Amino acid sequence: AIYSSLDIDLILSRCKRLLEEYFPIDRMVMGFFDPEENALHNVSSASDRKSFLNERIVFVPREVAGVFSKRRKLTDQVVISNHPDDEPEIAHWLRSVGHPAASGMSMQLSLDKEYIGFVSVVAKGWNRYIEEHAQRFQFLRGPLAMALSNALKHQELLGNKEKIEEENNFLNREIRRLSGEGGIIGLDSGMKTVKKLVQQVAPKN
Repeated sequence: AIYSSLDIDLILSRCKRLLEEYFPIDRMVMGFFDPEENALHNVSSASDRKSFLNERIVFVPREVAGVFSKRRKLTDQVVISNHPDDEPEIAHWLRSVGHPAASGMSMQLSLDKEYIGFVSVVAKGWNRYIEEHAQRFQFLRGPLAMALSNALKHQELLGNKEKIEEENNFLNREIRRLSGEGGIIGLDSGMKTVKKLVQQVAPKN
């Protein structure tokens, strides 16, 4: 089911329904951390609530950005945060997804040792997660890494397509504008040259 769609929101909703059978989840989020921007990009979110993410891009204070950079390398473990108030970087992120008072579990996603992003689950209240939950969550690391990678590539292709369409529309508008102002520069002079050549050749025929 995870590989049957490029719709990352649909994939995440399916995963959330599956995992809810094993541990509490109020929201599930996938995204990535960009160390150059010091920003967390919340790519997708699944929740029973109708509210959307507070912020799609969360700029992280410099004093905690280093923690997220280090976590990118933790590709073999699940981090449990049952007391986010003691972890400023986690508390900052939880506020961005609309759950300031909650517990969380997060794991980094990678393919061929290349960082792809992260997936996190959130449950209201403290001390909601235990090691058994982390072990079950870990089973989805590979499939979710592939799903996020495919979704990001798909978004990139769609973005490139939109960019090309915008450039084509701009060129068409410029051509119409220049034509309305008396023609494209160089067009008349080019046609005059062709006309002179035709006149020179015509008498010889």
